[in-house]
Amino acid sequence: MSTIYSEDLIIIGDATLLFEEVLSGRLTVALYEATGNDFIYDQNGEITKLIKEWNWTKGVEGYRYQFGGVLEWPRGSCSIELVTKGKVTIQFNPNDCIPVREY
Repeated sequence: MSTIYSEDLIIIGDATLLFEEVLSGRLTVALYEATGNDFIYDQNGEITKLIKEWNWTKGVEGYRYQFGGVLEWPRGSCSIELVTKGKVTIQFNPNDCIPVREY
């Protein structure tokens, strides 16, 4: 059963994204100070980042996805980038959707 909505919605509950045939990925966390949302800087004035890559190269061809948010631990601004060649599925409870204007 499908429903057509005339306005943009936001999911306010949990959702699960499933990616098939992931070719590469990159996770970056720009660390915050423990007491707030200010970044931690190194001795060169650069933001301190934790980066983990899996088969990450700019030349990998496929569908590119990028997500961002704030992590509680380690506390920081997070970016996740994935390159896939398979389908993506999102699972959520439709009752957890509200119009964006109400958010």
